[in-house]
Amino acid sequence: MITALAVTGHQHLVRRSPELPGVEVVRGVHIGPPPKWHFIPMVQIHLVEAGAARIWCCGRSHVVGPGDVVVNAPNHNPRIDQRLTPFASTLRVYLAPCLFDSLTRPAGGPLSEAFTLEVIRDWRAAQLLKALAQDIAEGEPGILLERELGELVEKAARLLRTRNKADLTPLARRPEIERARHLLQERFDQPVRLEELTQASGMSKFHLLRLFRDLVGKTPHAYQMHLRIARARELLDRGVRSVDVAFMCGFTDQSHFSRCFKEIVGYTPGKFARFA
Repeated sequence: MITALAVTGHQHLVRRSPELPGVEVVRGVHIGPPPKWHFIPMVQIHLVEAGAARIWCCGRSHVVGPGDVVVNAPNHNPRIDQRLTPFASTLRVYLAPCLFDSLTRPAGGPLSEAFTLEVIRDWRAAQLLKALAQDIAEGEPGILLERELGELVEKAARLLRTRNKADLTPLARRPEIERARHLLQERFDQPVRLEELTQASGMSKFHLLRLFRDLVGKTPHAYQMHLRIARARELLDRGVRSVDVAFMCGFTDQSHFSRCFKEIVGYTPGKFARFA
């Protein structure tokens, strides 16, 4: 299924297939200043088709341009710090982490928790991504889409292993922030008070909020909201009713859920479900 989304200066064409749950392909056209940064708890394989920008992730800055493929893990979405051209177009595939891990584990990884972000220039990876997007748009059968997705992920994983073998182990993170993050993950559907996070992390409120935002990219509250929406996407993909998803993901009512979902995903849960 296909839908077009538009925000000021940016247009996105979203492609999904009922034959390939847990996968979204998004073609973007970007004009003007960078859009608002969002934490997306999915693995992303991203091709720059035109234009250039300076991106930032995990303390590292990269300049990306046409032909570059950016592969990032769920907790490490790149932030666009500067557009270097007035126009850009991109093609991205988003994968549920469990799906990515199931495809990379037989070949020795890396799993989605074992890397951050890499910028790779590889013609074959770019062609595989384009082919997958085209065949999803044309409604090709699931067996073809699964094969193309497997080839794309296998190629990306091989490049990651080649580029940075030393880093393909669980990442060393600040244990204080990890304790807070894990508490939010375990209780994503429940209210978590800031006092509970400071107790879990052993940090003051000020230092926790500052360091959490620096390392994760969002405040604890925003991070938890994105976790809820990530879980909601999975449930909607399985055909669970929107009203039940809202309750299962900790939202107070359907309207609150729809509002938060649209703010993060770009369209309503009902429209998302129709693409599933």
